[in-house]
Amino acid sequence: MSPIAGYMGEFLFVDLTKEIAQRKPLNWDYARDFIGGAGYSSQLLYDRLSVENLDPFHPLNEVALFTGPLTATGAPCTGRHAICTKSALTGIWGESTGGGYFGAELRQAGLDGILITGAAKSPAVLQITDDEATLASADHLWGKDTFTTEELIKKDAGDPKIRVLSIGPGGENRVRFAAVMNDEGRASARAGAGAVLGAKQLKAITVRGSQKPELADPDKFREHVKTAFQLLEGLAPFLGANGTLYGADMLMNLFHNMPVRYFSEHFMDISRINATALKHYRTGQFRCHVCPIGCGPIVTIDEAGIKLDSVAGPEYETVAAFGSLCQVDNLPLLCQANHLCNLYGLDTISCGNVIAFSFAVQHVGKLSKELTGSLALEFGNGETILELIEMITYRKGLGDLLAEGVRRAGDTIGVPDLALHVKGLEIPMHDPRAFFGLATTYAVAPIGASHMQGDIHTVEMGVEIPEYEIEPGDRHSDENKGLTIARLRNWRALFNSLTLCQLALLEPPLVTELYNAATGRTLTPLQMLEIGERSMTLKRAFNIRCGITKSDDCLPKSLREPFLSGSNEGKVPNLELQLQQFYETSGWDSKTGKPTRERLKKLGLNDVAKDLWSDPK
Repeated sequence: MSPIAGYMGEFLFVDLTKEIAQRKPLNWDYARDFIGGAGYSSQLLYDRLSVENLDPFHPLNEVALFTGPLTATGAPCTGRHAICTKSALTGIWGESTGGGYFGAELRQAGLDGILITGAAKSPAVLQITDDEATLASADHLWGKDTFTTEELIKKDAGDPKIRVLSIGPGGENRVRFAAVMNDEGRASARAGAGAVLGAKQLKAITVRGSQKPELADPDKFREHVKTAFQLLEGLAPFLGANGTLYGADMLMNLFHNMPVRYFSEHFMDISRINATALKHYRTGQFRCHVCPIGCGPIVTIDEAGIKLDSVAGPEYETVAAFGSLCQVDNLPLLCQANHLCNLYGLDTISCGNVIAFSFAVQHVGKLSKELTGSLALEFGNGETILELIEMITYRKGLGDLLAEGVRRAGDTIGVPDLALHVKGLEIPMHDPRAFFGLATTYAVAPIGASHMQGDIHTVEMGVEIPEYEIEPGDRHSDENKGLTIARLRNWRALFNSLTLCQLALLEPPLVTELYNAATGRTLTPLQMLEIGERSMTLKRAFNIRCGITKSDDCLPKSLREPFLSGSNEGKVPNLELQLQQFYETSGWDSKTGKPTRERLKKLGLNDVAKDLWSDPK
């Protein structure tokens, strides 16, 4: 019996070089201190990787894919998995989560996660069932898109319910922001884990299982699950009908938060690309495992040369990345761009960014004819977006440069100030001049600019967590932002450890009770928050070993220059002031940006304290 209930008790260790796949017991200290998902992965990879000079594409880089103790238990919005590695895009901590059904099926196969090392001699597929795990040839799948890969695997297996996680041609060609895909449109997108798997020549992972986790208190767990469903079902009519695109009008028209023309302007008419416009093409919705919300739109289009038949539609970030960021208001074309990224396995946020970047660079005359060829690199040109997605995927012409991400592309062209990123990760579709707290959120997130590792904009729009003193404030004030972000990011880290969808707006006491009833532990909400802080602190230590310093906790210069009109006119965040408070709240040294010895020891990270503070004091 597992020392902690709720876990399957094993993970799969895969060495592609040695062609072995074997089940190993979980480290119960890791499970106790970090729970699972990205938290468990942070301790696992910190202990195993010598990251200082490790090329992300080297066989010794590892990929950790882990679920949490709530996955496949019947708790709502827990059908997720976390994929962590040294990022191909940034060279630091890489973390992304995906929804759908893969994570739940992995748990049903008796596994809490997978750890992958080495590199296959030729394209491979990892096949997992209740009883065994084997490596097989993927020669016939290499070069195929993710939809075709999933279709062929199911056909060959004779099992339409088998779950498939795969990379597309983007990952195979080591596009540095390549995603890992599952369930025809679910993406673990940010930070380029798909490129790392491409370097390892692991095309796909398939899984089929029939087991169930054993819970510590099934009756009490069912009571809490019922309460959670009742709370979340109130979101279903709204989010289910509109998806994450629901807030686009408010974010654009009221807050001027939706970026326009590569973050250089504050407004455009989005009436043709908002949630209302998307309803014209909606023919269904996608629900992840045990999800009462169903935020994923399914679209069908046959007009203006675009033909899509019941495919995953775009969410807010994608519509903004290819739409407002590039000044394009052709919704069918944006749906096609989204579908191409799903087929090829690309992060739509980074992809939209590098394309908008190319438009901005061409606008100031910094791209050579040799690079651009006949491309019409102009804001508003949607057809060029589709051309560039193909070129990026297959690394053709300008696409080969853009496939490296904006930081490398900006350095190569000689326009680093035009390349908008934090620590190498492109900026999400939320402007820190609209919500000041996003400045520190982006500056300190362990993967680089990420709105999902501390969604302060949702707090400022009314979401509060009083148990942690996370309350809405003035969006244009720097006061208390460092403190709020320190707590909020630890709370969100906990979601990625459980693993729980961030759209599941459940209060800390209920989340804690679900975890306790599943595992038999008796933690308080504050102790749960400390687990989130522990994983965030360890990710910071991972990055420090990768060479990150306090000076890297920054924001692009252009995002600290005020707009001259609109609701954000003349307003810019004071990042230095916010960071000072954030460091103090987080227990980070204000001179170096390192977590202090005292804070590390308080969190039980004594070995990390020795790593980061080598002097005997």
